[in-house]
Amino acid sequence: MASGARLWHPATFQIAPISIVAELYEHANFTGRRFLVVQNVPNLHTYAAFGDVVSSVKVKQGPNFVAGKKAKLCRDVGGVGGCIELPPGDYPNLHNSHAFGDVCSSVYVT
Repeated sequence: MASGARLWHPATFQIAPISIVAELYEHANFTGRRFLVVQNVPNLHTYAAFGDVVSSVKVKQGPNFVAGKKAKLCRDVGGVGGCIELPPGDYPNLHNSHAFGDVCSSVYVT
């Protein structure tokens, strides 16, 4: 092992309970690149250049689902600039259904 390298240990890594899973798609009708979100992503531009390209979404209940929980998609980085909240379901065309296609820059699921 290289000098200074650290081993990963399960006790040092924690993930929040997953209540909502959001599958973001680049194009309408769940086509194109897909990005799976199980934790809050305040800047989609830093993740596979997925900012401002989301056109369809599938929101699913996670293993720790709590009634009333929704995915929150926001126009700007950091959860500002106008947001929509989507309960579990399929949203094949955000352009038509919410006038929110190709503008999402952050996603919140916790």
